[in-house]
Parts: sequence; C-alpha cells; structure tokens
Amino acid sequence: MDNKDRKSTSFRLSAHADRLLDALGERLGIDRSAALELSIRYFARHEGVDEGAPPPPPLRQQGKK
Repeated sequence: MDNKDRKSTSFRLSAHADRLLDALGERLGIDRSAALELSIRYFARHEGVDEGAPPPPPLRQQGKK
C-alpha cells in the first residue's frame, strides 16, 4: 500500500495495548503501523465486518511460532 493510500490519524492507546502493538510488530518483523493495520483487518474478518473486501492472508498457521 502506497503512502498516498494512507490517512494520517491520531488516537490514544492504553499502556498495555501499546506494549502489545510493539510486541506484535517485533514478532512479525513489521512496524507499528503495519501491525495495527493487520490487527484491524484480522479482527474485522473474524467478526464478519466488510465481507465484500478480499480477506487478508492468515497471520500465522495455528500451532506454529
């Protein structure tokens, strides 16, 4: 995704959510912004939100670390 397709935004996170976002980014080898975007897409798919959009690939296969 190009930067031209991105929207600058600002929001607050709890200290715990902030640490989890850092941990996800480190574990997946991506930056915080990418980790947040993937998390939103993953949760939306899980909840059946925006089913018209193509589903993102699974983050990890279950049972693998």
